[in-house]
Amino acid sequence: LVIGILGWTRIARYTRAEVYKLRNMDFISSAKVQGIPLWRILIMHLIPNAIKPAIVSFVFGVAGVILLESALSFLGLGLPENVQTWGKLLYQGRNNFEAWWLVVFPGICIFLVVYSLNILAERMQSKFMRSHKL
Repeated sequence: LVIGILGWTRIARYTRAEVYKLRNMDFISSAKVQGIPLWRILIMHLIPNAIKPAIVSFVFGVAGVILLESALSFLGLGLPENVQTWGKLLYQGRNNFEAWWLVVFPGICIFLVVYSLNILAERMQSKFMRSHKL
């Protein structure tokens, strides 16, 4: 929760920069010249074009948060003791070599989730680049 609360500013800055870039584009100027109301320009043109890159950034951010939480839990700085996380399982398996599954399976799960989120974000980004009509 704390990581999410502190991490939203990166996406907000990125979205703000995208809006500033888009507002100087020709299609926005053209809409203004045609007399289209500002609220319609915002809803039909500005928000859809600015939200797509923000969603991609959000998906990459979720993968980073998962890795950060796992690393903090592994170091003992994460969630309370009664909450099990992948990082805590890795920490418990570090000293118990007979229980190899405590290291292998949480590690594989972390890898698969982060890898899947990165693939999803890359595909969304490539789809965004193909469909972006600027």
